[in-house]
Parts: sequence; C-alpha cells; structure tokens
Amino acid sequence: MYFRYFYISSAIGLILLFVAQSLDFVKKIAIEGGLLNGSAYPDLLRTGLMPIPIIFFCISFVFLMLYIYKDLKTK
Repeated sequence: MYFRYFYISSAIGLILLFVAQSLDFVKKIAIEGGLLNGSAYPDLLRTGLMPIPIIFFCISFVFLMLYIYKDLKTK
C-alpha cells in the first residue's frame, strides 16, 4: 500500500520537475531571443516552481520509509 503511494508521489514529482525545467528552458530561449527582459541564468531555487517537486520527493521518501519499516519487529 505504501509502495503505491511512493510510486505515485515519485511519478508526480518527476512530472512536475520536467514541467518546471521545460518552462525554465522556454523562458531562457525567450530571454536570449529578445522577447523577454531579464537574466537568462537565474539560480535554480529562485523560480517559484522548484519547491513543489521537492515537496513531492520528500513525501515519496516518507512513504518509502513506511514501506520498508512496516514489518520491523519492536521489543
């Protein structure tokens, strides 16, 4: 059960990471082409989209740990 949640949240995180990187690439092309003003090379976490995939990856890590330790015997 937990592995399914791990898989789903990891997939959502990867999709959101791809979308964020694609939008950053399109923005960089538009800036270099002269359509937009600004710096073509901002730092990675300045974009407002990057914390969202990081949150999904953290959630997926929690579900992975729940899946791994679900059968752990305690004294």
